[in-house]
Amino acid sequence: MNDFKNVFTVCGSSNLLESNSHWNKLKDNFKLSFESHGDYMSPLLNNSESGLIMILFLDDLMPDPEENIDSIKARYTLFFQKLKNKASSSKKPLIVCWGKDSNGNILDNVREDSRRQQFYDWFAEELSQLKNSFETIYLLNISEIFYKLGSNSMFSDRNWYFAKCRLSINGLKTLTDSLFQTLSRYFKAPSKVLVLDCDNTLWGGVVAEDGIKGILLGQDGIGSAFVDFQKEIKRLINKGVVIVLTSKNNEQDVWSVFDNHSEMQLKRENVVTYRINWSEKSLNLKEIAKELDLSLDSFVFWDDNPLERDKMKSFLPQVLTIDTPKNVFDWPRLIKALDCFTKFKITEDDEKKVIQYKARAKFNKDYESVTNINTYLESINLTPAAISIDDSNILRAEQLCKKTNQFNLSTKRHSVADLQNFKKNNDDFAFLVRLKDDYGDHGIVALVCLRSIDKDTVFIDTFLMSCRVLGRHLEAWILSEIIKRVSKLKGSYVITEFIKTERNSIALEFLNTYGFDKINNNSHLKKSLESLHRQISNTTYYLNIKDVKIPNLEVYKRIEK
Repeated sequence: MNDFKNVFTVCGSSNLLESNSHWNKLKDNFKLSFESHGDYMSPLLNNSESGLIMILFLDDLMPDPEENIDSIKARYTLFFQKLKNKASSSKKPLIVCWGKDSNGNILDNVREDSRRQQFYDWFAEELSQLKNSFETIYLLNISEIFYKLGSNSMFSDRNWYFAKCRLSINGLKTLTDSLFQTLSRYFKAPSKVLVLDCDNTLWGGVVAEDGIKGILLGQDGIGSAFVDFQKEIKRLINKGVVIVLTSKNNEQDVWSVFDNHSEMQLKRENVVTYRINWSEKSLNLKEIAKELDLSLDSFVFWDDNPLERDKMKSFLPQVLTIDTPKNVFDWPRLIKALDCFTKFKITEDDEKKVIQYKARAKFNKDYESVTNINTYLESINLTPAAISIDDSNILRAEQLCKKTNQFNLSTKRHSVADLQNFKKNNDDFAFLVRLKDDYGDHGIVALVCLRSIDKDTVFIDTFLMSCRVLGRHLEAWILSEIIKRVSKLKGSYVITEFIKTERNSIALEFLNTYGFDKINNNSHLKKSLESLHRQISNTTYYLNIKDVKIPNLEVYKRIEK
């Protein structure tokens, strides 16, 4: 994991014991450089390209609790201005960890005249406003994390007086574990699908044996725990997590609970697809992955039966199988604490995931029985639209960059700042694509970034498309949009790079299908590539757009008229 994007400067208001072994896991996965303790301003003033981890304690920032609150605020106005400037200019994550020592007077939290509490509240509000204003700023409230584990054990007066470190060794471990979790999630795509059993998972008991009235759901005790567990699943659905069922059961019995039990929080419409049968669950899950066009490492498996969990781990190790506690009372808290689904940013498209994946599943089923693909595609009213990148959709554009792996020519992971600069410097050469058809509104599903090299040539910097619309020949329509933009410049050529990964062979198929040729050393396009500081290689392709005929474009003839 250690490359340039994973370089971080660590600074803090007090000593962080950088040589302590609890930092090792972070050091093994990220390149860390530590500022002198107490110096948290220098990283805000330099032009370093590294990310920033800043660890601040209220007690360090406000050593005199009797100081006038206005003078304290005035002193830190400069700090917030510099933090704002850093966030404006940096593309890297700025993680601010902050909190207060546990050893203050408990009444300070409720007394209106407590300067300490006033400062804490003001500082928290200023940080919150910056977080809402800048996509690169992330907040980690240390006090909240420590409180759950017992705040007193997280701090050490001895370490403070001997080393000017506020934290105990246990507190340092908790801090570094939290940072590792945060950074790992930042660089890793979240899981997309939660796979659920039914009997003794969504409710207590076996519906085929106990009947709807006999299952445990909604009553006091364990029945109430199942209700809360389902409520947490609903919360995940609202964040874009897809729910599927794999249950060894009678289909009619399962749906009777979903449709008729008054305490059932999940409804039939919340389930994207299902396999309710007596087949091996690993085989069912393979079918579901194919149906949804998702890799198996996108799935999380939750089942009360340890035998089923062991078989899933054995047959499909790519799937994250949750070791569920025997005590169901622990389930709501456990699923709430899972970080595998965590997204730092929720887009409008995320909120529509259930509808979109249902549409995908139905399309794929219908697609399998079609004899003439293009005739079928013409019949479903494909309606694409090219839209400009703006504040309302730039998070979705960044999201597409980070998680699109199959149809992605270069696999470049542009940040919001990258996209803003690209848009600023290249007019309408950066655009998104939205797609609708008879299966529904698929939302924003593709991103294209072009760069004019000279009067004759345009470079495709980025061309990616969500896997959920594969099979609709949308790439043909997008290529036609690219050619339109090149033609406006009276250009003749587009060039691009194909950067091979384990998963993007479909992007190479696109280049071969749509007439792109490799650039050779004798090509007149060599100079164009050199202006981009790139060399001729087996990964560079070009297309002469003069009189080009785009295959499969006829499925969009309705909107071309």
